[in-house]
Amino acid sequence: MGPWSSATAGAETTKGFVPIRLVVGENRYAAAATASQLGFRSSREVVVTVADDLRVLALANAFAGRLGLPVLLVERNRVPDETLLELERLGATQVIAVAPDNALATSLERLSDEGLAVSMVSVVDERALSLRLATEGPRADRVVIAPSLTGDEDVIDPPGLLLASVIAGYLDAPLVLQEPGHPDDVVANLSSSVTAAYLVGRPDDFGEGSGSAYRDGGITTYPTRVAPTAEAFAEAASRFGPEGTSPVYIGEIDGLLNANVMVPTATAERGAVLLADPHNTADVATMRDALAQIDVREVNLLGSLDAFGAPFRRVVTVTVGGTIVRRKMPSPAMRTSGGDTVLLLAAAGVGLGAGIKRRRERAVATGDVVVDDDKGSGVVDETSQEHGPDDDGQ
Repeated sequence: MGPWSSATAGAETTKGFVPIRLVVGENRYAAAATASQLGFRSSREVVVTVADDLRVLALANAFAGRLGLPVLLVERNRVPDETLLELERLGATQVIAVAPDNALATSLERLSDEGLAVSMVSVVDERALSLRLATEGPRADRVVIAPSLTGDEDVIDPPGLLLASVIAGYLDAPLVLQEPGHPDDVVANLSSSVTAAYLVGRPDDFGEGSGSAYRDGGITTYPTRVAPTAEAFAEAASRFGPEGTSPVYIGEIDGLLNANVMVPTATAERGAVLLADPHNTADVATMRDALAQIDVREVNLLGSLDAFGAPFRRVVTVTVGGTIVRRKMPSPAMRTSGGDTVLLLAAAGVGLGAGIKRRRERAVATGDVVVDDDKGSGVVDETSQEHGPDDDGQ
């Protein structure tokens, strides 16, 4: 038995089978495609965005979450094979590009050549982009606001920005970026329907007087802390997260990309998102306590076996009464199962080249998407699961 076998450490499982899966991609494009496979059987519309700007990714995630759409990643001048494959599997006919300053023009030309209708939301910078996206889609009566700068330098707090996009998903609200000391820019451009703002960040990051500026504009503010990180995510899940049975997505601090690309799926599935350092005792205890308060349907660990070692996995399995599910990953190919065409996606790409053509057969997923450390991601049948004691020396 291998490390994908179950690890219950002697605990009794609940009557309802709670699968625990590791989900990761070997590169950022595969990670986003894997997240899409996990949460979306099909989607005619897909949001695409850049892979190298966490601010833009957070905005695209919040925007897609409000529309119920997956997010895939492209380079500024190239569309990776992983993204092309997933667009085909989804049956996509239109892409909505989210990027600052027309950054994806070349990639959009390629997508148009593939027969996809292309629309674009693009303005001069990330702050203006966030305000533009806030006015698109369903009318909102509340927003989540995060600082776009920290101090005097153009840097971001990645866990804090991830937390802001997660809370936006919980609240079905737009995510807006505010320059420190300039809340009036946000107030002036928000819809008159907005009456509540959730400020996700340290007070100093927003600048003196920001809270009063929002209140003067008729917007009630709700500060939300961002540190310590594990506690902040647990608190957000408890305060804003879904009610009833839900999936849980657990990210690790050293692998934030996997957690970031999972946000649209977590939003669509009404799932809770937790973040922790698997090797930090306090973080693990916080995560365990948070899991104990959730009616867990399934757990998705957004990282590798190395990131989520046996002790951490044991805590998860014991807490939720679950079973770590083993998946044997097939090689990338097209195969037929029960008359349906099933698209198998390898995280390293399958080298389709520039001439990919849309097939008439609709690619459908017949099982769960997981990622093996060596072989990447794929769609596999439920029959490949195995149960038994953990096999990594524990």
